[in-house]
Amino acid sequence: MLNHQFLRIHEKSVENVAGTNVPFEALLFIGYDKTGKHYVLHAMSVWGTGRPGEFVYGERTDNEIKFAESRDGRRGHSRFIWQPESATWHYVAGLENAEGEWKASVDLKSTPAK
Repeated sequence: MLNHQFLRIHEKSVENVAGTNVPFEALLFIGYDKTGKHYVLHAMSVWGTGRPGEFVYGERTDNEIKFAESRDGRRGHSRFIWQPESATWHYVAGLENAEGEWKASVDLKSTPAK
């Protein structure tokens, strides 16, 4: 979207977020910052935008773009893996626990927009 400058990912759950009366929904925008020579991720969801005005930066290795950030003293990771054989994206994200072990809380495969 936006003259092919960003990939837009729209997530929407069928079930409601625990303790709310709405399903989880988020828009993620991934683009490339030519000046900084890195990828940028901006996410908006039913929980808000996170840190307003702040982007998460990432690096590409082969078919994977990996973003890392710190949140409440814990490191978060988001990985977007292009799978050319199926022409789909695999999205995995999660946080490190207090012991520094990483656990995925999101593990999704893309489907084409309709």
